[in-house]
Amino acid sequence: GDEVVTDALCTFEKVPTLIHELVVIETWKEKLFPLLKKKLSKMSTLRSYLPIYHEASLANLLEVSLFHENAAEAADDQAVDLIAWCHRKLVYLCETPNSELLPPDLDVSA
Repeated sequence: GDEVVTDALCTFEKVPTLIHELVVIETWKEKLFPLLKKKLSKMSTLRSYLPIYHEASLANLLEVSLFHENAAEAADDQAVDLIAWCHRKLVYLCETPNSELLPPDLDVSA
């Protein structure tokens, strides 16, 4: 299953591209999404969800692929960008209060 995908990503040198796309979608979400959020939410909730889903899908694909040594080597210099992305996500999770991370109707105090 995942080995075929990982081999294809390495063969066609797409691992650095995936990392680049991960950083690009993060930047898009941070800079442009707040400006478009209200307009997108009026049109369709799916449109506002897609950038979040795209980032999560890329992160998951990289997570599965990078368990293989050849994919980790294929990341090359982009690995530094991936580590920086992981660091930013961890800092965000550590600094953001739970009340902002969870939906308001979800009670986790019990």
